[in-house]
Amino acid sequence: MFVFEDDAPRHTLLQSRGYSGSESRVHFGQSLVGQSFAPSLPEGFCFLETQAADHAERRAELHIDAFHPGSTMTLEKYRALMNAPDYDPDMDVVILAPDGRYAAFALGWTEAESKMGLFEPVGTRREFQRLGLGKAALHEAMRRMQARGIETATVRTSPDLAGVIPFYQAAGVQIMSTIYCYAGFGHPA
Repeated sequence: MFVFEDDAPRHTLLQSRGYSGSESRVHFGQSLVGQSFAPSLPEGFCFLETQAADHAERRAELHIDAFHPGSTMTLEKYRALMNAPDYDPDMDVVILAPDGRYAAFALGWTEAESKMGLFEPVGTRREFQRLGLGKAALHEAMRRMQARGIETATVRTSPDLAGVIPFYQAAGVQIMSTIYCYAGFGHPA
């Protein structure tokens, strides 16, 4: 169960029932209302308009490279993700390098009813890092979310990942809270 840091009654209840807080996530948020997103790319780079099912291998490989050595992504997992009912290939934002390789991505998930969007994950191929591609992919995904009527975009990340918090802050996304994960079997009160 995930609990926001300022929800003291829920923390107390879970702890009293034998659950333990095991890890935390930094929760970021960005209002999309009235914002203008005009991502810029280095010369020769461009956005892929929509993700095609027959490019699953290229997209999985980009994910693996971006999160090397800790990635657990496989081609089979990426194909399963693409078949999820809420996967939208237009929200799987990819930046192409001048040689046609997939260089960076921001995968957005949207919920029309709540007007909320979530980024999970955002990454850049290691050889293209520090060129502003991750920020550009994130801003393009926000622009696409806006076009769908999404008003707020969020992202969660581990506080232990070096450089991730400054990356999101530099992209204009603000820390909203910390979320704690409770796990265990608990016991009846």
